[in-house]
Amino acid sequence: MSTELFDLTGKRALVTGSSQGIGYALAKGLAATGAEIILNGRDAAKLAAAARDLGAGHTLAFDATDHQAVRKAVDAFEADVDRARLFRHAAECCARRRPELFRLARKAHASRP
Repeated sequence: MSTELFDLTGKRALVTGSSQGIGYALAKGLAATGAEIILNGRDAAKLAAAARDLGAGHTLAFDATDHQAVRKAVDAFEADVDRARLFRHAAECCARRRPELFRLARKAHASRP
């Protein structure tokens, strides 16, 4: 697949129905362009297999037609990823300059649910 027209490096894509079929093909194409892909489907076993095949780091098992399930899964994912990024950023940047910020970030990370 040619990726000359698209570079999605640094972008995140949630692909619904991506454990098989068209959703799987779309996730594969997005991954080839550098996107961080998040696979979705209702069957956790199929999602795990697709994640292994595609090298995806994230899966979210929920029914995309259930608005409350979508909101709950996406909100939880974003909160978890943002906390991890905050902690990593603090560890990389702040520890060298301001140790107290590193301690605060570590404390916030430790208190996550």
